Amino acid sequence: MGALVASRVVSAMEPHSSTYAFALNGAAVSLMAFLGSVCGGFLPSVFARRAAESLASALPYAYALWAAVIMLVPGIAVVLLSSSTVFAAHLATIGRRP
Repeated sequence: MGALVASRVVSAMEPHSSTYAFALNGAAVSLMAFLGSVCGGFLPSVFARRAAESLASALPYAYALWAAVIMLVPGIAVVLLSSSTVFAAHLATIGRRP
């Protein structure tokens, strides 16, 4: 797990529930890795059929890569928006510590 994800999980959860959050994060990462592999193997054949191309050409794989980029853009937007909120909340709590 990356340091950015770990810090977000720790800052967003109560101390007694962080174990469950890390477990849920690990399960989600595993599931997304599996689904990414399935889509990466399945999408080029779908795009090849649609474009009437052979799997030997690069076009179906290029379309699959662009589909991945299109799916990542909303996730990047969420991370950028949440980082400013989480960071601002963290800065607000620093002054209240004894």
